[in-house]
Amino acid sequence: FYHRNYLSGRVSLDRPPEALSMIAGEVIGLSGHVEPPADSAYGFTADRAWLRHEEDTEARRSKLDRLSTVRPAPLLFWYRQGPAHLVASDLFGGPSFVTPRDPPWDVAGMAGVWLDPRGELVRFQVVPPRIDDSPDDADPPDWSPFFEAAGLDPDMFAPGRPTLTPPFHCDRRQAWDGFYPGQPALPIRVEAGSYRGRAAWFEVVPPWRESAALDSDTEATWNELAFFLPLLVTLLVGGPLLARRNLRRGRGDRRGATRLALVIFLAYVAWWGLRADHVPAVGEVWLFFQFLGYSLVMSGLSWVVYVALEPYARRLWPDTLISWSRMMAGRLRDPRVGRDILIGALGGTAIRLWWMLYSPVVEWFGLVPEEPSVGSLAPLVGVRQALSEYPSLATWAVFAPIGWLFIILLLTRIVRSRWIAVAAIVLFSTASAALSTQEPWLASLFMTVAFGGFLLLLARFGALAGVSFCIFMWVASDVALPLDPSAWYAGRGFLALGVMTVLAGYGYWISRAGRTLLPADPLND
Repeated sequence: FYHRNYLSGRVSLDRPPEALSMIAGEVIGLSGHVEPPADSAYGFTADRAWLRHEEDTEARRSKLDRLSTVRPAPLLFWYRQGPAHLVASDLFGGPSFVTPRDPPWDVAGMAGVWLDPRGELVRFQVVPPRIDDSPDDADPPDWSPFFEAAGLDPDMFAPGRPTLTPPFHCDRRQAWDGFYPGQPALPIRVEAGSYRGRAAWFEVVPPWRESAALDSDTEATWNELAFFLPLLVTLLVGGPLLARRNLRRGRGDRRGATRLALVIFLAYVAWWGLRADHVPAVGEVWLFFQFLGYSLVMSGLSWVVYVALEPYARRLWPDTLISWSRMMAGRLRDPRVGRDILIGALGGTAIRLWWMLYSPVVEWFGLVPEEPSVGSLAPLVGVRQALSEYPSLATWAVFAPIGWLFIILLLTRIVRSRWIAVAAIVLFSTASAALSTQEPWLASLFMTVAFGGFLLLLARFGALAGVSFCIFMWVASDVALPLDPSAWYAGRGFLALGVMTVLAGYGYWISRAGRTLLPADPLND
């Protein structure tokens, strides 16, 4: 099921990122840029335009069947380097890390390479110098080494008319039309540009990327917006109003709210420390203040929402916060804490398995297949990046249940029924998410079971069970990798399985309240 649902399970990941980065350095050397870089970064990105290129059902299914062999692959490795330290500038990405777009390509000498997992060149670019007094009538560079790096035979290509705009100024542009060896039915285009006789840009352009950006994996899907947008708006608007009212009336567990905010802040500290691309320069101060502002906003928001929620939940649904309050008070061996962790673990795992059935069901009924899920590609980069995913998921696993519990509480005050409120939220979110799918009725069924199961578990067992639910569901979907012991990423894949096993085992152990796993006298007990 994993291999059907996830891009990293369908694409052959032949080479580790360290080997791909060495190939990228060799490609940059082909252009004559031999000066050692001051800084470099690399990672993986998904080419979402690959599957969206075909709308016909049979064509999309055929593309999925040959996903592991298509060239270039829809999962790409990127590498970039610069003459100065690469300092990310995105204010809204949490811990600042380098991406193919951030920092901007505005420094002369910056160079980047995109490879498919086999190590074949897909794109190369380098920022030309700001001042260059070399003659402007230089001969064009020899592009055959770049064709060889891309796994292409120049004899299979005919000169064409350049149509793509280069990422930087090029005083000479060239284009060729042809195909990959062994893929004559898939026409591709190669475009290149040079500046003063030196290679500045080379790109292999398959049909699905003629009008699409190469790095489009950062776009949020409508499913994600349908889940998080109502949650965020309600928290930002309703949270401060109710928190102010409770504080003026002397209500609210301020100590519990402070502990929650501290946990969120420390999780962001761990996330930033592991995930950010730190630099031994003044730019690190900028990275620190980015992290500090982001973490203080999120931890402050958690404090406000908890103060707004806790008095009403304690009065109307006291059971929803019992295990959460005990855990925040340090009673980590309380049996009820273990029970709710275990219930959330079972629920989150079950819903993850339920979603994994979606692609096989689509294939069984001959419906339009959806694109494979990308998930998080950070674990493929390195162990540090893989570990950074866990504090990141933990923070959102706390925000989501508390936020949705807050929305249920507000809606219950209007409709006077907890279960009607849950049903209304499920109906709205399901209808919103189904609008972006090829098979809305089937997607609505799966979404109703998944999201409805989460809200029912949250309303019945409380916040801690909801947090455990989100952790297990998201770890199993965003961090998990194919469990192949022979693969170079095997340790990172088994790490996710180990984290879930330890958490579930801990919940089961403390839920037994000190009783042994097996009775002392199994024949009589």
